[in-house]
Amino acid sequence: MARICVSLFMLLWMAGCAAPQVVREWNFPVRSTIEVAGLAGDQTFEKTRIWFERHLRSSGPIIEYANREAGVIVANGDMDYPASGLEAMERIQYTISFRVRAEVSAGRLELVFGNLLINVPKYYSRRAEYLFKREYFGGYSRPPASMAEYQAAQRGIAIIVEELGNWLRGQGRG
Repeated sequence: MARICVSLFMLLWMAGCAAPQVVREWNFPVRSTIEVAGLAGDQTFEKTRIWFERHLRSSGPIIEYANREAGVIVANGDMDYPASGLEAMERIQYTISFRVRAEVSAGRLELVFGNLLINVPKYYSRRAEYLFKREYFGGYSRPPASMAEYQAAQRGIAIIVEELGNWLRGQGRG
C-alpha cells in the first residue's frame, strides 16, 4: 500500500513538472513626450515627417499615415537590437521593428511606440543539422518574450526619441 501511495505521489509530482510553461509577452506601448518651444504645429509636423523619412528604416512603407489637419503621423521603423555585455554576442544581428504614432501640437510631440517585434535572423548551425536534421534556424519575428528584451527595446526607443528631439530643436544631424 505504501508503494502504491509513493508511486502515485511521484507520478502526480512528475506530471506537474511536465505542465506547459506560460510565456508572457512584454508588448506594452512605450510613450514619450518631446517639448519643443517656439515651433508651430505645422512646423513640428513637417520636421517630424521629414525626420521619420530620413532616419527610420523599414522593410515596408515608412510613413503609413499622415494627416496634417489632425496632427497625426503613423510610421514604421526598424532599429538594431541595443544589446550590451554578453547579450551583444548572442543577438548581434537581431533587430526590433515597431510602429510609432506621433501626435503633433504646438510646441509638443506625443510619441507612442507599439507593435514591438524582435526580428530573429536566419542563421546556420552545424550542430543543429546533426541533431534536428535542419541546418538553418531563425528567420522569424516575435514579441519581446522577457523583461530584458522589453528593456532593450526601451533603450533603443529612448535613443530615437533623443535624436528626434535634438532634430526638432535644431541641434541634431540632418
